[in-house]
Amino acid sequence: MSAMRRGVLLVLLAGALAAVTSFGYLGGFLAPDADARGLPIAIVNLDRGAEVGGTSVRFGDQVVDQLRAPSPALGESVSWQLAPTREEALTRVREDRAYAALIIPADFSSRLTAIAAAGSTDPATIAVLTNPASGSYSGAYSQTIAIAAVDQVSRDSARQLAGTLGGLGVTLTPAAALTVGRPVEATVTVAHPIGERGGRGLAPFYFAVVVVVAALFATSTLNVGVDVAAGHQKLSVLGHPVHLGILPAAGDAGGVLRAKLVLAAPVALAVGSTVTAVALGPST
Repeated sequence: MSAMRRGVLLVLLAGALAAVTSFGYLGGFLAPDADARGLPIAIVNLDRGAEVGGTSVRFGDQVVDQLRAPSPALGESVSWQLAPTREEALTRVREDRAYAALIIPADFSSRLTAIAAAGSTDPATIAVLTNPASGSYSGAYSQTIAIAAVDQVSRDSARQLAGTLGGLGVTLTPAAALTVGRPVEATVTVAHPIGERGGRGLAPFYFAVVVVVAALFATSTLNVGVDVAAGHQKLSVLGHPVHLGILPAAGDAGGVLRAKLVLAAPVALAVGSTVTAVALGPST
């Protein structure tokens, strides 16, 4: 193969790699909602149920069934996970095994029945435990989904209460009527906050970017340095030519390649260790 053809081939290969890298990178974040799959959100149902007219009701079970039912709006973007206790849900959130958690309290059914039977103005609540430290996208998106789920539960509960009260002919005070319109509210608690050096959840992304950029500069310098040391390439420093030719295999292309590969390992270790030390070291 002629030198011209080799040059054209290398240019085409470089362009293809640049295109694949660019589009692969852009495709990863341009439509994150549409591409999301299986974001884990925990559900804890502590509801003890309540008695209404001699009948036991457990609204918490209805909420769990409603959330875990297939949703055309969410598709496969969320994976609802049942957790036995609040402590277990907190552990999953803090270990990034869940990006958020919904906690249905023990008095959930009793509060809803109190609104219907006694005109209570105290809404039922569902606690939303958030995990901003899971990442800028996953943490925010999971919190949005969790709060939207509570809003949907509230709307469904409002329809049920309105039907129940209408059948009983109950007259409510204005305050009680407002509660019936929104009988379930979300209480948001940050269960896993971002650390002081967390970069608002973007630290993992920028860490990867810095590693890639630092490795690019290091390998470029290594490549040029070995070629200069082997006498295969000329180097000029402030207009003064530098001639080394100190490698034993200066005339052996295979030896130069082996030298680059051998030196690449400690260079990679040095780059990775330096970036990690800066990221995890004390703040200035």
